[in-house]
Amino acid sequence: MKFENREEAGKQLASKLPQKFRGVSVVYGIALGGIVCSLPVANLLKVPLEPAFVSKLPLPWNQESAFGVVISDGNVILDEGLYRQVGLSYMDVQRIARAKLAEIKRHEQNIRFDNPIENLKDKEVLLVDDGLATGYTCLGAAKWLLGKKPAKVFIATPIAHHSAIELLESSGFKTFSLFTSTNKVFAVGSYYRDFEQVGDKIARTTIKENRDYLVSPD
Repeated sequence: MKFENREEAGKQLASKLPQKFRGVSVVYGIALGGIVCSLPVANLLKVPLEPAFVSKLPLPWNQESAFGVVISDGNVILDEGLYRQVGLSYMDVQRIARAKLAEIKRHEQNIRFDNPIENLKDKEVLLVDDGLATGYTCLGAAKWLLGKKPAKVFIATPIAHHSAIELLESSGFKTFSLFTSTNKVFAVGSYYRDFEQVGDKIARTTIKENRDYLVSPD
């Protein structure tokens, strides 16, 4: 399976979304790529699209490998197994987390519109990303959403590794993926023909498209 780009993957995801996922009040897209993937889903459900800001915490000697994530509220979630294995100190974690949190705040300032949806109490929400490798980024965003007291947090993605699904399901989040891989070597980008990095301008434009669509859906 190979998607043309994030938008096309989002359209396929929207068309196959299970019925129980379709009663949500808002869709959250994980910034930045997940926002683009979320647009067709939010528009099909005719609900607002909001950004969820989370950043992986990369190993100092390997930027492609992450030992955890930092959320926009400053909380850190560690991959405990990898964290213990690599031997990072508490100070190392704090230093890397502070740097990534500063990046999140810059993205947040550039992307978020005025009057974001804050009250999720007793509402069902859907969290979307363009792919799940380890699942920790999505887990961080889902736990951030739980802090807003929604009735339920669903998770959906076009492509995921089975270990990511297991992590999220075992954490209590009902998760749907169009395609789940069991391959030992797995990279989300390999399932896309166009997987170019999404910038703040595109992310903000995507959210505006959703706002415009909700005003005039026809």
